[in-house]
Amino acid sequence: MIINESNTQKDLFDFYPKDKYFKLRDIFNDYWDDFLVFAVNRNLTIRPIVKHEVEKIIIFKTPYLGYSFYHCPHCDNHIHVYNTCKSRFCNSCGVKYAKARSLAIESKLINCNHRHLVFTISDILWPLFLEKRSRLNFMFDAVNLTLSSWFKEMYKKEKYKPGFILTLHTFGRDDKWNVHIHCLYSEIALGNNSSKKFDFIPFDMLRKRFQKILLNLLEKDIGKEKFRPIKNKVYYKSYNGFYVRAKKNEFPNSRKAISYILRYCDLALQNIV
Repeated sequence: MIINESNTQKDLFDFYPKDKYFKLRDIFNDYWDDFLVFAVNRNLTIRPIVKHEVEKIIIFKTPYLGYSFYHCPHCDNHIHVYNTCKSRFCNSCGVKYAKARSLAIESKLINCNHRHLVFTISDILWPLFLEKRSRLNFMFDAVNLTLSSWFKEMYKKEKYKPGFILTLHTFGRDDKWNVHIHCLYSEIALGNNSSKKFDFIPFDMLRKRFQKILLNLLEKDIGKEKFRPIKNKVYYKSYNGFYVRAKKNEFPNSRKAISYILRYCDLALQNIV
């Protein structure tokens, strides 16, 4: 017998496990309210989704999220199993989500070598994506158009299509805002009646084409007159195009590569053939 219940009468903190190790939830529990006061005093903007996710982590596995009651009719033993927060920001639920996502994507991959590409942009553009987060979709559009248009030009007759998975990361290893795309790229393309294996990627083309497409998308969204000074500054600083990283055989298998690119991803786009 399973009964879902919710209990808000008891003190929340009585249900925390007594652990000698600190957890992310403990830090938020101790300092989150003080941080919110600090944010108000400093005029910092905290998005509602951030507050919502942090509050879910704080009540992780407590009666506030409800619980399931299991009872054995034979021995009369019973147990309460408290619900998790299901937040990707949670260091427990997030790991579980990433693993499940990795397995789901891996099941769709074709059996071939895959290349790991990283598409980066100039730091001049970072504030534009922070200012309006819907512009993050332009990163997917730009990489998709870059790879698809290259294949369309190279293989017009055969109509080969590349297979790739794109994931968006909005921060780097130093935890600073840093918008970039990770791409898992199959080294086999499928056409109408055949397939083609390839491992050559023209980096100069990718760098410059990706840069041009993304800047044009931003210019259309922001406006030509307002964006033109920024665009000129980017071209002056990144005259060879944006940096695209694409080492061969970086991971021993596709599962390792998928796990890596999904570690901190915010969004994912699949174009798997």
